[in-house]
Amino acid sequence: MGFFNPGKSKKWYLGIWYKKISNGTVVWVANRDTPMNDSSGSVKLNVSGSLVLLDSSNRTVWSSIVNRSVQNPVLQLLDSGNLVVRAAEDQNSEDYLWQSFDYPTDTHLPGMKLGKNAATGKEWYITSWKSKDDPGRGPYKYWMDLTGYPQIFMSNGSTDLYRSGPWNGLRYSGTPSLRPNPIYTYGMYFQKNEVYYR
Repeated sequence: MGFFNPGKSKKWYLGIWYKKISNGTVVWVANRDTPMNDSSGSVKLNVSGSLVLLDSSNRTVWSSIVNRSVQNPVLQLLDSGNLVVRAAEDQNSEDYLWQSFDYPTDTHLPGMKLGKNAATGKEWYITSWKSKDDPGRGPYKYWMDLTGYPQIFMSNGSTDLYRSGPWNGLRYSGTPSLRPNPIYTYGMYFQKNEVYYR
C-alpha cells in the first residue's frame, strides 16, 4: 500500500497493489476520482476512526466514512488485500468500522462481495479505469442484477455487453465452464438482507 502515479500520469493516488507481481498491479485506489498533484500527501487515522488522505497543503483529498466510533481505532492491511479500520482489541470482521472491500475499484479480489444489501441500498460492483494513466471511474461496470434469479452483467454506460445467465444453484447458467476446482472456491450467498457472489 502506498502512493503511486499510474502510467504517464503526473497525478498521485493512494492504492494497494500486489507485492510479488513486478509490474505493480494495482487492485484498489482510495482517491481514484480526486488525485493529488504530488507525492507529498499523508494518510491519517483520526480519533473517530475515519481514514483521511491529505495533500501537501494539508487539505482533505479523500476520507472514509464510518458510522460509529471506538476507543482505539487501528488501520490494518490484511493479507487478503482488504484495508480495514477496526477497534484495536476486536479482530472480528463483522465489527470493522470500515473496509476497502466495501468500495471496490476495478478488481474483484478473493473474499470481496459482488451484489447488494437491500436494507441499506449498499451495492458492491467494480468499474474500469478511465485509462491506463487514470484510475478514475471509467464507463465499464461489472455488477449483479437481482431481478429474478441473480446474474452478473458487464455494461458500458446503459449498454449491456455481457450477462452470465441466472444463478442455478451451482453456477451461472451462461458459464458452464465455471466448475468447482482445487484452486479457489466461489459461491452465491443469500443472507437476511444481502445477496452477493464471492
